[in-house]
Amino acid sequence: MSPADSWDDGGAQDSILAFTHGDRVAAEQLRRALRTIRDHVDDPEVARVASRVLDGSTTLRQATRDPDFLGAMGRGMDTFAREWEQLSPEERVALAEQGKRDSEAMAEEIGLPGEDVPAPVGDFGPARTEPR
Repeated sequence: MSPADSWDDGGAQDSILAFTHGDRVAAEQLRRALRTIRDHVDDPEVARVASRVLDGSTTLRQATRDPDFLGAMGRGMDTFAREWEQLSPEERVALAEQGKRDSEAMAEEIGLPGEDVPAPVGDFGPARTEPR
């Protein structure tokens, strides 16, 4: 991604798009996650930081330096890791396939062309911890 790619239509730099290196689908997924955090987290300081990233008054990079925000994100990732470990390899593959479908739907929703031949989610890869 070139630096010019991280500017929005109004001339302001989009820190979320810059953070995802120009990946518009990942940026939209991150925006939706930040909205969920803002709207549902119990910690008002974390909600405030998420809101500031979304409104552009702080960058995502700056937010990752906030100890309260970073702590909340770490706790969320710890919860995800524990839940991931409880899934069977088949459940992990199914979840990865659902994520791929969700990303493809989001790409279509934001007007990006689809892949001609999407990469397969197979028996070996990030969804599995060991090859079969």
